[in-house]
Amino acid sequence: RSAVTTVTEEIKRPEVNIPRSIVISVPIVTILYVFMNIAYMTVLSIPEMISSPAVAVAFGERVLGPFAFLIPVGVALSTFGCALSIQFGVTRLCYVASQDGNMLRSMSFVHVRRLTPAPAVITQGIITFIFIVIGNIVALIEFASFFIWIFYGTAMISLLILRKTKKDIPRPYSVPIWIPIFITLVAIFLTIVPVVTEPSIKYLFSIGFIVLGTFVYYWFVFRSRRPKIMNKVTYFIQVLLEAVPPH
Repeated sequence: RSAVTTVTEEIKRPEVNIPRSIVISVPIVTILYVFMNIAYMTVLSIPEMISSPAVAVAFGERVLGPFAFLIPVGVALSTFGCALSIQFGVTRLCYVASQDGNMLRSMSFVHVRRLTPAPAVITQGIITFIFIVIGNIVALIEFASFFIWIFYGTAMISLLILRKTKKDIPRPYSVPIWIPIFITLVAIFLTIVPVVTEPSIKYLFSIGFIVLGTFVYYWFVFRSRRPKIMNKVTYFIQVLLEAVPPH
């Protein structure tokens, strides 16, 4: 569901199919989560759930017996599928941002035969690998969640401003005004509460990344300052990855 909104140009009739996918998938996933938690609380006691490092595995051992291995296998498959969908969506963000001039020009190139955005895919993979190697997974999740909710809130505020200042822009589909307002309030809550309840240096790092990105955008995108070495970098990436402009 989350990936489908980032690959609009690859979806047929996005004004119909994107809202349809969200309306169908969100209730299904919500119902599954609710019923799984009900199942956990029915089979396991509260002390068992608290002491268990993996509640789903404990549930499987109690209910499935010799077939308890299906739970970790299912979790692994679900995690793998989720990782692929995120990789698919995020690389398209890099690809489109590059087409709009907000990232390296080579990120908008595609493989000459497979027609996939190879530079964007590999760049995202390298960044992910670096974060996994140098970071604690719990701290990384907290860092990313705080970081993401700041931008969710910023996006919703931008939507509200554009609704006010750009009333006549064509909109293939519209969202009820209460939804961006609600998400904005949730974003504010989820960015303030962690800082207040558990102050940590990782939140300063998140804000530092945002400030650094603002300066980078101002100098290289808004001011159009392009170092001459970037021509050689673009050429190297094209040769290494057999990538060409999509047109």
